[in-house]
Amino acid sequence: MSLSQLTDEEKKMIKDIEPHLPDHIRSLPKEKQMEILIGHIMNVRKQTESEARYFKSLEAYKPKDPSLYDLKNWVFDKRFLEMLENTKTLQDKNPFGDSKIGLKEVEEVIPGVFRFPMLDVKFASRLLDEVDYFQKWSEDNGVHIHRPNSMNNYGAILDHFGFRRVLQNLMRWAVDPLSMRYFPHVGRLDGDHHGFIVSYQKGKDTKLDFHRDDSEVTLNICMGRKFKGGDLYFGGTRCALHQQVPPKEDENANVGHEAGYALLHLGGHRHAARHIKDGHRENLILWCRSETYRKRSTDQKCNPWCGCHKMRS
Repeated sequence: MSLSQLTDEEKKMIKDIEPHLPDHIRSLPKEKQMEILIGHIMNVRKQTESEARYFKSLEAYKPKDPSLYDLKNWVFDKRFLEMLENTKTLQDKNPFGDSKIGLKEVEEVIPGVFRFPMLDVKFASRLLDEVDYFQKWSEDNGVHIHRPNSMNNYGAILDHFGFRRVLQNLMRWAVDPLSMRYFPHVGRLDGDHHGFIVSYQKGKDTKLDFHRDDSEVTLNICMGRKFKGGDLYFGGTRCALHQQVPPKEDENANVGHEAGYALLHLGGHRHAARHIKDGHRENLILWCRSETYRKRSTDQKCNPWCGCHKMRS
């Protein structure tokens, strides 16, 4: 394909990319550079067209339980509702006070990882039934489900079949005030989110490799099923500059799951899912983002919350 066959938007993409080409491509003849750029644009075009067909096919999906798609119908643990109310009250009275005061249901299981009861277990089961129903509908209708990320071969992206609004509301109503209390340096969660279900069982995905999330704050809710093992391993919080620095001995920790309970941690707190020993575990993951924080953090400096910061100072 030649440059003349590209759309105006695609030509602009090439113009924007050209100044940022790596040296090994810039050293090539101009014709070869353009061939590489057009090839990249074609891949983007194919991906865009594929996604458009995918979302078009999902328009035919009819929920099994439409009530689940409105946050006011979600059933939360009473202890969580009390905790959230106390959090908001404390935040209003003293936004810079001790984050641990007055929230007896919140347990800081390891530094920077908070655990608390959140969802009614029977309600969590209803949500999983809806996900199962969607996956069966997709299979019956020849729709290839987009998985949560490149590391998960099972599970589903909740935002893709109707849950985007309810999860955005959940982030603003519940996760934002908790984040303000426990991670005040992040500020308001005023960005978008990525919400999905992950699934682990023998013969399928049994673990998840060590990684960090593309979020400022992550909410991880154990939805249940019966299982043994599959603890979450944490290995230190790192900024973008120090993602590859190995964990220090005192940063290594394992945290267990319990149906209905949630974990809240920074997206930069690296973690992995240990091998599941038996049964089937599913979790609802909500990556929560702050556009304001991301704009403040473009200087690529080591942040005070990074586990390597004290070693540098």
